[in-house]
Amino acid sequence: MADQSQGGVTPPTAPEGTGATPTPPQTPPPEPPRDAPADGNDDDAQRDAGASVDDLRKALNSERRSRRDSERELKALRDAAKAREDAEKTDLQRATERAEAAEARANVLERQAEAVKIAAEFQVSDWSDELAGDPDTRTMRAHAQRIRDRLGRGSSGMDGGVRGSGVPPVAQSMDDMIRRGFGRG
Repeated sequence: MADQSQGGVTPPTAPEGTGATPTPPQTPPPEPPRDAPADGNDDDAQRDAGASVDDLRKALNSERRSRRDSERELKALRDAAKAREDAEKTDLQRATERAEAAEARANVLERQAEAVKIAAEFQVSDWSDELAGDPDTRTMRAHAQRIRDRLGRGSSGMDGGVRGSGVPPVAQSMDDMIRRGFGRG
């Protein structure tokens, strides 16, 4: 028993790498070199070196011509498909499509008219096109108010700042007032 009291307890040993001191990071293995052609030349480089500038221009123009031709053919095929589709429609379907298109145009015109009205109300008539893009009347009004505030055209009362006969008052000098008072002006 005397042996235990003098020696004390020894802590268990920790496995390597879990102690308070971090282990140095390991470096990744080097990447293998990229594959290079055996002779050191690329096929494109050989082809470009042998072709003259005129040959390259001719090839480019030829490719552009063939692309334009392909686009024309595609447009012709699309037009033919649309014509075939239209031929299959009944008169009722055609009338329905025309009515839907007319209704959409009417809605756009109504939104524009509402935007013009709100723009005039908020004295920002030049901005009616921007207001027309808003989804509803409440949003249009809020947008018009923000525009007016940005432009510095604050509300000056119910009558828009006009008093009397609708003509804004003219600033006068004290000399003009004295002349008028004596009947000379």
